[in-house]
Amino acid sequence: MTTFKIFTESEKYVWTRKRILFGISLLSFGVLAIKVYILNDDRFFNDKTAQVFGLISVGAMGLGLINSFFPEQLKGKLEGKLIFDLYNIVINDQSYNLSEINSIQISTGASKGQLISSGISVFSDRFSNGINNELIVTLNSGKTIRCNFLIEDERKIFQLTDVLKNYVDEGKLSNENFVEINR
Repeated sequence: MTTFKIFTESEKYVWTRKRILFGISLLSFGVLAIKVYILNDDRFFNDKTAQVFGLISVGAMGLGLINSFFPEQLKGKLEGKLIFDLYNIVINDQSYNLSEINSIQISTGASKGQLISSGISVFSDRFSNGINNELIVTLNSGKTIRCNFLIEDERKIFQLTDVLKNYVDEGKLSNENFVEINR
């Protein structure tokens, strides 16, 4: 039995560090662009307003660079549990026996903290938050259940090997999907 946390995406717009810093930079550059190109102010470098907004822009980019060394922020909450058992899958306290399931599809992404971008950029995320993993269960009734889940450690998915092999043997998980998960 292996347990994962279920990720539920927020329905509201989530203000992450990256979005805030990008907005501050964009606003500062916008003010500077208006001052230089629309108002045609030729005292650009001697003007206190331009210096302040320039400093704010550079500061936001510096903080953005520091932010790139942290994992992506979640745009939702980790609620509920996903449990893979030999003959059951439990999603948020709802248990589904393999006899009720027509097919299982699992796509796995990077685990939490895993490097996803090797370049250093001011407003990009370098490390994964670990939630780009999806389970799709199609029941015999035709109902489809989807959920994203958190993989905190890449070794945790390999703890599922025996359970997933059983799902393949039962005809619920394709062999190709099994190989893809265990790559």
